[in-house]
Amino acid sequence: MAMLPIPTTYTSYTQAQEHFLQVLEQVELGNSKDYLRQLPPLL
Repeated sequence: MAMLPIPTTYTSYTQAQEHFLQVLEQVELGNSKDYLRQLPPLL
């Protein structure tokens, strides 16, 4: 399954909101670990 790209900027509030909802869908589908693995370390 292709993972979502992580945009650094949003052109509109709607785009940011849609991306956030897509992330929530992945978490609900149990793909949160795969998605978080793409993020840089927070610490």
